Amino acid sequence: VIAILQVNGKIKDRIEVSPNISKDELEKLAKENLEIKAATAGLTVSKVITVAPKLVNFVV
Repeated sequence: VIAILQVNGKIKDRIEVSPNISKDELEKLAKENLEIKAATAGLTVSKVITVAPKLVNFVV
């Protein structure tokens, strides 16, 4: 399954994950993603919206 990684609703990357991945595991993978790290560098993430296995949205 392809999971979409977003920052403020804008797509930054897509990753392939298992269809039965847990919400916590998906969020951890998203936080380790280089595109997400670059997009949130120096910013405070106020909220993380995770819909496993399809979406992670970081609100800054």
